[in-house]
Amino acid sequence: LQHQKAIGHPVQIEVIANNYGLDLLRTDVTPYAARIERLARQHANISFVACCQTMRRLGQEGVKVKLLPETRVAPTAIGEIINRLQHDWTYIKV
Repeated sequence: LQHQKAIGHPVQIEVIANNYGLDLLRTDVTPYAARIERLARQHANISFVACCQTMRRLGQEGVKVKLLPETRVAPTAIGEIINRLQHDWTYIKV
């Protein structure tokens, strides 16, 4: 993010988490809470998004999902990805 900004090509990054990846954004299981908070504070152009469909499924399984405060919720991960792709974003699966 810093490098891209420095060379005059700022980027917007959105980390979208679903299925088991949602653990990255859950307060009770993520080992990265401090790092995510720091990234969000330092870079206005990074955001973290949780899949509501995954949250509902976990709720049906009896799991209470509490997300990090830096997280926003999208109805579905795939819908969020498709929306971004339609606006000329690039998708990188990790």
